[in-house]
Amino acid sequence: MSVTRVRSAPVVDYSWQVSAACVGIPGEVFLGPDDERPLDRIRREALALRVCGACPVRDACLQHALQVPERYGVWGNTTPEQRLTLRAADRGVQTSGAPDVY
Repeated sequence: MSVTRVRSAPVVDYSWQVSAACVGIPGEVFLGPDDERPLDRIRREALALRVCGACPVRDACLQHALQVPERYGVWGNTTPEQRLTLRAADRGVQTSGAPDVY
């Protein structure tokens, strides 16, 4: 008789999200449309970063965004480009400011 082992999904705690400053704010503030114009993106991200800057769970949100990794939107007071730089720094890689490519 053989035994089949089934991998279970890791237990992830998202309880921090209920205390986030972004609760109740439309998701469009943090995640822009694919065809967003550069100036509109700058303005939207500035608003999202202001919300995140005062968030009591900013660090937990950033850790989530780095671990998943979240490729789009503002998470943990960072833009996708900033997270790309942080992940590269963790790997000891220098970034050139090139577009966010995964």
